[in-house]
Amino acid sequence: MGCVTLQCSVYPMNTAAYDTQDASFSLTGALHHLMCASGCEVDVDDLHAALGLSLMFCASKDAPTDRWPTLARDAFIPKACKLFGMIVRDLHPPEAARGLGSAETFEQHFVASYLPHIERAIENGQSVLAWQGWPGEQSAWGILSQRSAEGIGLAGIAFSGMTVGKKATSDIVSLTCAPLQVYVVEINAPTLPPTTSLLRMTMRHTQQAWSPTVGERFGVLLGKHAAEHWLDGATVGRESWGVYRKVALSWLIGCASFLRFLDRHHGMLTNEYGPSIGTVTQSVTTLHDLLEQLVEPVQYEDPLQMKPMQSTFRQFMNMINELHLALRHVA
Repeated sequence: MGCVTLQCSVYPMNTAAYDTQDASFSLTGALHHLMCASGCEVDVDDLHAALGLSLMFCASKDAPTDRWPTLARDAFIPKACKLFGMIVRDLHPPEAARGLGSAETFEQHFVASYLPHIERAIENGQSVLAWQGWPGEQSAWGILSQRSAEGIGLAGIAFSGMTVGKKATSDIVSLTCAPLQVYVVEINAPTLPPTTSLLRMTMRHTQQAWSPTVGERFGVLLGKHAAEHWLDGATVGRESWGVYRKVALSWLIGCASFLRFLDRHHGMLTNEYGPSIGTVTQSVTTLHDLLEQLVEPVQYEDPLQMKPMQSTFRQFMNMINELHLALRHVA
């Protein structure tokens, strides 16, 4: 399919036994690729955290459940990219992208209005980030780099996420349909930011990633509201457990990434935020362990018949509420 997977462990310790890649890292993978190609060896967990994605628990009442981990990933992309020395410009704001996938005239509008801007950017040597439209990777982010005689007229590299122990290689593939969101990288001079700035942006974006206001912009549920919606669907068997397990696994991987971020910057975080960061760390650690328990059953017919799991579900929601409060008290 021509989809890139990057060499980076996104799992701590025993979580490597689970899936070896996750679509929730697709945007992070694309940005990481651009930065490394320009000689900036940024830490993946730092980048993921600055984007506000490590603890972004997302759900939707409209989108298919298995796509929840790929929604609203660009909520903080302009500010996070600027922190790392990159300037990106969207071709339309997030609000405008809602519902475009079902709009019959969108592809015509894209070809007439957006395609010329993208082609001009490519001619000027600028990279272009695109969400959706990639063959076989419906919800992936990718980097457009050239014109194509096939599909929608553009081609590049799609990113399925981050994969353990594999080299980043990919073929150029053509978009099969119009992407729903596009960012032109107007300035690509990546650099590592001051650690204090990184920490402050990360905690600010992590807090905002649990905000209903941000969720409304993207038409999604975030934080504890996403967890409640996930739990409601999982426990009544609205879809197969495998679909809800995939979402929980994505959240587990995000928690693991955030714990590595916290460990990497433990001293400075403690100096900056005091005891409150310890409360967040403990909450995320406990939540990570509960998610491990929840994703362990790969298949079962009816969660309501799994009494031990019901106890874990309740503990999970209690910890979600504790983490929500802990994040609010980080200042």
